[in-house]
Amino acid sequence: MALATKECLLVVFLWSLTVVLGQNGWGVTYYTQSICALKGSTVELSCTYKYPSGLQITSAFWFTKGPNDDPVNLMEDPDYKDRVIYHSDDENGHKLTIKDLRKSDSAVYKSRFFTVGYKYTGLPGVNLSVTDLQVNMTAATVTDGGSVNLTCNTTCTLIGHTYIWYRNKQLLTNQEVSLHLNPVSSEDAGNYSCAVKGLESLLSPEKKL
Repeated sequence: MALATKECLLVVFLWSLTVVLGQNGWGVTYYTQSICALKGSTVELSCTYKYPSGLQITSAFWFTKGPNDDPVNLMEDPDYKDRVIYHSDDENGHKLTIKDLRKSDSAVYKSRFFTVGYKYTGLPGVNLSVTDLQVNMTAATVTDGGSVNLTCNTTCTLIGHTYIWYRNKQLLTNQEVSLHLNPVSSEDAGNYSCAVKGLESLLSPEKKL
C-alpha cells in the first residue's frame, strides 16, 4: 500500500540520530533519541508521521504524562502553561516549542496524531534532559605558584556549544569547558562563572577563587 508522509524537523543544539518506529503502515520518526538542553533556554521537537494513503491527519499533540491510551496534552498540562507552542500545517507537519526550560521538564516526550477513525502514538519518544551550569574547582586550597582547574559542569552533555568564562563578570579569552590556572597568582583572585555562547544570560553561580 502506498504511504503518505508528513515531514518535520527536530531543531536542537546537537547532532541528530534518526529513529523510525511503527508497523502496518503507521509510524513516527524521531530524529534523536535524547536531548540535553540548558535550563532557561528554548528547545524545539518535531517528527515525521507515516500512515496509510487515503487518510488525513486531523490533529496531533505531544505529551509526557498519562498512559499511552489516555495521555495529557501538553497544552492542557498546568506545568507547561504559557511555555509551549504548537506549530502545525499540512505542509510541514507538527512541531513543539518549549520555552524557559525547567529541570522538571526532564522527561520522555511522545507525539500522538489522529486521522478519521484512527489514532497513533510514536514510541519510545524523545528523552529530554534539562541541566544548569555549575563551576567545579579541583584545588582544595589556592596558593601562589600552585595550580587550579575550574570546570563548567552539567548533569548531561551539551553538544555543539562553546563555553565562555568570566572573572568578576569580565569576559575571559578561554573558550573551553575547563579553565586551567597554572601557576596561580594573586591576580587570579576573584569570582568565576561560566556560560555557553549564545546563551550568555544563563550564567552559572559564581565560584570564589
